[in-house]
Amino acid sequence: MSKPTVFFDLFETLVKVDRGYLEPYFDRETDRLGDLGQLPDAESTIWRLVTQTPHLADKGSVFEMAKYYEARMQDSLMNPPQEVLDMLKALKEASCKLCVISDAANVDIMHWKESPLAQYFDDTVFSCDIGIVKPDAGLYRMAHQRMGHPTDMLYVGDGGHDELRGAH
Repeated sequence: MSKPTVFFDLFETLVKVDRGYLEPYFDRETDRLGDLGQLPDAESTIWRLVTQTPHLADKGSVFEMAKYYEARMQDSLMNPPQEVLDMLKALKEASCKLCVISDAANVDIMHWKESPLAQYFDDTVFSCDIGIVKPDAGLYRMAHQRMGHPTDMLYVGDGGHDELRGAH
């Protein structure tokens, strides 16, 4: 019997993200543009937010806010919960194949390769790299293909962005 492949959502499943004082200014459309790779960096994301909400400029310069945003995303990836790392280690020791499927902007995953999480995953499918966001089944099909078309598989996610429908 083959070992299962486990597909994981990243944000709000493996790691929590708190964009701090910027959180209230994000809207679904800004998130979606970032997740599609159309906002290439933190500065372009902050510029979009400032043009939509001019009083956000009172919080500081675009550069300062972009650095703050990058630091928040880096912190989420570099400091995952220990119980998550322990679980991933146990799955790898049980010979499970692991893959991340995530709606993620470029800035969100800038530090993925340095994250303690990365060592446990055989592959990643980030929406900003392929231009498809959840719940589009194409995102999941891409991951399924890249993992060798497993038949014994499981998807683990928090349910955001209607991801469970897409995974089904």
